Amino acid sequence: MGYTEEEIAAEISNLELLADDALWNVAQTRMPPSDSERTEELHRKKRVTGLPESEAQELARLEQQYERVILVRCHSTSLLAKRRHDMHNLISGDETRRSAPGG
Repeated sequence: MGYTEEEIAAEISNLELLADDALWNVAQTRMPPSDSERTEELHRKKRVTGLPESEAQELARLEQQYERVILVRCHSTSLLAKRRHDMHNLISGDETRRSAPGG
């Protein structure tokens, strides 16, 4: 099942209501490794031999899932930055939580 634009917009809007700890968790969300691997596999197959309709639909669903994860992560990261958290480690790949200045 895919997400509608309205569902994603509502999810992003609701991020503003979350406490910092919850936002950190959202900012670290990743697609499950099995889904990432399957997406790569389908992209390779699409380039080499093409995809039957069922796999094309699966790829579209996985790409939509990836886009949702990225949008939600970016927005949560932006909110944390606005709340004056040090985002350097999150952005550089070390996802250790950092405190806001003075806290």
